[in-house]
Amino acid sequence: MINDNIVVYFDMEGKIVPKVSEAYFENKKKQILDAAFSICMKKPVSDVIMSDIVAESGLSQGGVYKYYANIDDIFIGLANRINANYSFQKEFDKIIVSENTPESIIREIFDFVGKHLSETLTGYGKISFELDTMFANYPEREIYYRSKVYNSSDFDYLIKHTFDYIEQKVEEGYFKPILPVHDIFMFIIASFDGIRRDVILSKCYQSKDTIPSGFEFDEQKLIRSLCTSCLLLLTGKTNTMEGV
Repeated sequence: MINDNIVVYFDMEGKIVPKVSEAYFENKKKQILDAAFSICMKKPVSDVIMSDIVAESGLSQGGVYKYYANIDDIFIGLANRINANYSFQKEFDKIIVSENTPESIIREIFDFVGKHLSETLTGYGKISFELDTMFANYPEREIYYRSKVYNSSDFDYLIKHTFDYIEQKVEEGYFKPILPVHDIFMFIIASFDGIRRDVILSKCYQSKDTIPSGFEFDEQKLIRSLCTSCLLLLTGKTNTMEGV
């Protein structure tokens, strides 16, 4: 090995053949994605173009296009990276299989979601929000994007297993919902999406027109309120948040 970027091989005749290492290529991809993330924090995702990333990365145009053919490939790379870095299935599994009461487990799940939301909100949360909005107007681009995001979001896993757990407890007779379970699930999804949207708008865009002066969107408190509503719908009891 000559250095961290070049590995030496010998051909059939015993001649030295230098070859760029895999680490070199990965570092270049990281450099490009870091530049893309930086640009997406400065301007709307829909306005980001490849020349922005070329300029920010310090690489040549050919150096960027060698790894990413278009801007959507850049967004795919960002999505795959964030999904890989924020894998929390093991943490979630510990919650769902604990011997705590079902009410406590539901509270722990919502607290867990709120913590993760806070950690990603003003970073990739902003990018993801803007991608969702942009792709709503370009469905063919969304199809391509979804087909290439191979590290599916752990939130898909969390939602499925949370809903499976709730359905199990309803079937066992522990939860006695006051509305159809499907309606409660749709309420949770729509409410979470609304919390995510409004907090991002407030924190990333300083959008204050939707709330009175002196108020703020606090994602932790909003998630707690959603949890309270969920437990009330599942049990019909008003004391489900005791001890919190």
